[in-house]
Amino acid sequence: MMKGYEQLGLLTTENPELLILRRFDRLSARVLLRLQAELLYLEQELDVFIGEDEKEDQELSTSWGKVRGAAGHDQVVMHLDKYAEVERKLKTYRRLSRFFLMKLAILLTDTNR
Repeated sequence: MMKGYEQLGLLTTENPELLILRRFDRLSARVLLRLQAELLYLEQELDVFIGEDEKEDQELSTSWGKVRGAAGHDQVVMHLDKYAEVERKLKTYRRLSRFFLMKLAILLTDTNR
């Protein structure tokens, strides 16, 4: 005999009209705002890297060839890791923000009718 989520899952698979899912809009907004704050901080850190790069005239922020040539240096590794972190967080941020922008567009369309 099935119980709990397994039984409920089977029931809603057989009768999809019974399935009700919560969207967690408030929680999603919190996550989006936290990601926004993290991205701002990461952007500032990258600006510092670029400033240091310009002082040392390494051209790491403008030349991929220079980055590849210096790939073993700790500063370059940190620089590349920071960009990879930004890329991951930015991907999540954009996916979530698209959801909220679509929702906002729907709300604005409904209020303009």
